[in-house]
Amino acid sequence: MKFKEADLERAFECLGGDPSADAVRILAEIPDPIPPSQPVWPLIIGAAMGGAAITGLLMWLMLPAAEAPADQSPPKEEAIELPEEKPIEKLLPPPEALDPSGVSLAATENANLDVSVGDVMLASADDPEPRRLSSGTRLAYGQTYKTSEDSFAAISLDDKVQLRIGPGTTLALMDENSLNLLEGMLWVQNQPDNSPVYVFTNEGDIGAEAGSVVSLAANEERLQLATFIGNASFDTLAGDKLRLSEAQFCESTGGLVDDPRDAGQFWYYYRWQLPLLSRSDRQEEVVGMLSALAMDLDDPDPEKQELASEEFRRLGGLSARALSLALEGMVDPGDTRRRVVFLFCDVADLESQDRLLDLLLSQDGEERARAAATLARVTGQDMDEKWDSAFWRDAPVSDRMSARINYRRKLPR
Repeated sequence: MKFKEADLERAFECLGGDPSADAVRILAEIPDPIPPSQPVWPLIIGAAMGGAAITGLLMWLMLPAAEAPADQSPPKEEAIELPEEKPIEKLLPPPEALDPSGVSLAATENANLDVSVGDVMLASADDPEPRRLSSGTRLAYGQTYKTSEDSFAAISLDDKVQLRIGPGTTLALMDENSLNLLEGMLWVQNQPDNSPVYVFTNEGDIGAEAGSVVSLAANEERLQLATFIGNASFDTLAGDKLRLSEAQFCESTGGLVDDPRDAGQFWYYYRWQLPLLSRSDRQEEVVGMLSALAMDLDDPDPEKQELASEEFRRLGGLSARALSLALEGMVDPGDTRRRVVFLFCDVADLESQDRLLDLLLSQDGEERARAAATLARVTGQDMDEKWDSAFWRDAPVSDRMSARINYRRKLPR
């Protein structure tokens, strides 16, 4: 039986240089059947001789080559593999990373500019001209933000930290729990389930603990720190470690800090927020803060009473709503209630007429007289001549009730 040439070629393809192993591999590749009459030993001898020849050839090829003369030509520059060119649209930031003003921001995490009043700006080192930001802008950590005079910003960080930034403030957002207050006024409200929020200043590092509300005012020379709710730590430049409890205040100047003391009237610390918040969509919040402020009108210090009164007069109609709410809890007559009523009449507007009509039923004659005069002012509807101040102070109850009913019928509803 003759083998085809292709069979022999396939059999010798597996040679590796070892005569014994090659013989075995050759036998495995030769097709069956092999006629019994044909002896196998000639094939084995041939395979062994072929393996030995190939082994010698491989050993010759592995001998070291003679050294070639050194190449005197200058070395060739290696080719630099360039990265795959990406389409330009893949290099641009996604649309959601652009704030409404067109400023391109980095990864924004969950920082958001909730309220912007006046000029709230991104102060970028790459851009000498700060860019103005509007409410709803997503902010970037690692960036610095500024407010101009008569401006205000409310910022939320990861829905766990609420910040209020006052006029003339420069603040860097490091991350969701780290801030750098370079100058200005800052209000920090930290949620109860959050870790401490650290504020770094020129006078030291402040830690607003979980569930705390802290107010800071800083410039190049001085820092004022007050806690309203919860506690705060203060690591001073001098290496001192202070802890402020609720309703405490301290001041640091040039690294020297005084002992914490009673914070006093809270309105002093948040009063700067009121006129600015009143220009935003957070007016209900202003009314709530002013309602609490109305309690401070009972302060025994006349100077503080006057300062609080000036605050209410400055905010006009919003103050009227707040004072109206405050009067609901002041049933008994007295100096404090009369002071609130008079202040309410000073700032009342047309929306205040229902409360003014109620005041015509007050037990205090001076309150009734002031309310009647204010009603005529805000409604433009004069009362009858006989219903003068003396009438509302001294007339019998039945006469005053009848006059109130008749006057109410004249008012537009």
